[in-house]
Amino acid sequence: MTIKKKLISNFSYLSIIQIVTLLIPFIYYPYIIRKFSIDSYGLVIFIQSIIMLMSIIVDFGFNIYGTRIASENAHSKKKLSIIYSSITYIKLLLVLISFLIFQIFICFNSKLNENYYLSNILFFIVLGEALFSQWLYLGLEKIKYAALINLFSRLCMLLIIFIGSYTFIGFYSFPLALVFSSLINGILSLWFFNIKLKLKFIPVSLKRIKKDIKESYSFLLSRSIGVIILKLNTYLIGNYIGFAQVAYYDLAEKLINLALIPINLLNQVLYPYIARTKNFGVTFSIIKYLIVIYLLIYPILLLFGEDFIILFAGDDMAKSYTYLLILYFIPLLNIFSYFLGNCALVLIDRKKDFNNSIYIAAFFYITFILFMSQFGYVTISTLCWAIVLNAFITSLYRTLKCIKYKNLLKE
Repeated sequence: MTIKKKLISNFSYLSIIQIVTLLIPFIYYPYIIRKFSIDSYGLVIFIQSIIMLMSIIVDFGFNIYGTRIASENAHSKKKLSIIYSSITYIKLLLVLISFLIFQIFICFNSKLNENYYLSNILFFIVLGEALFSQWLYLGLEKIKYAALINLFSRLCMLLIIFIGSYTFIGFYSFPLALVFSSLINGILSLWFFNIKLKLKFIPVSLKRIKKDIKESYSFLLSRSIGVIILKLNTYLIGNYIGFAQVAYYDLAEKLINLALIPINLLNQVLYPYIARTKNFGVTFSIIKYLIVIYLLIYPILLLFGEDFIILFAGDDMAKSYTYLLILYFIPLLNIFSYFLGNCALVLIDRKKDFNNSIYIAAFFYITFILFMSQFGYVTISTLCWAIVLNAFITSLYRTLKCIKYKNLLKE
């Protein structure tokens, strides 16, 4: 298979994963909102925002580091078994550590404490995410199988929600479906790697484990801060404003995540290719095309966005439209930050600049929120603008650094 065909194939299957992941909620979303309540849905999303932070701790930057070393050692089953074993052992240990951290968090948060059992049930999502090992699918370019597993688990999720909601389980079919879907992903991935790819869990030296921890640590810091910022908004809204408001914000965020699909897909598919070829011209070409496309979409969103939300989720969810218009600046800015980050700065060994862009942007985000809170202006809109500010600073910093290192980024 030629490089071009391989890239198209990888892009297609990765598209299936992300599209299915993001579209499935749009199937059950209006059903849950109408059958139960906005507040109940908002409660689960509120808890899930904290669960996702735990998942980032467990990921530990392996989605970047693991993808690279798996790609570099794809020719050797023995080396891959060592890499797979080492990273999986580390992740399972981190699952235990994050669970203990989560218990402490529950003790000090009244809303989590009031929903103790629901919170702990949802934590099992973290275990499923740890076992799924998307980094290995990406590194070995076996994305087709990840797509099939993901599709199957999401269909199971829908069945649990739609059938379970008519049983004694009722609303709890929704959080249980989220958990079982994640665990199915993890269990089937274990089967695929061990049976189909013949990768085995083997003893790994402490030296090897320390090496993997050290190499991925820098990606943990940058990745965790980025996701903390994204999920902190949901947490702040749920903890200080209300669960119904979480639902409004969540709908806007889900629509933005749909807009981010092509950006994420191209970034993940191109990363192994650019890592091998150092053809940075492809990176810059993708940025140019995407900016034009996303700028053309905004007027359409402005004219028809509110009508779509009302048609899809009902009149009660129309408030999401305002937040959607603000958050749409994020995809525009992330076109620069994603590609100039992973597909440029990281690959010319400028991880420090990659990380600094996130730290500086996080500082501006926190400062903005603290400043607004002093004047009592912490609303959903201001929190949306805070995230946009974070994306802007990240993009600006990485753009300036790429200009500085332009000689290293020549084709």
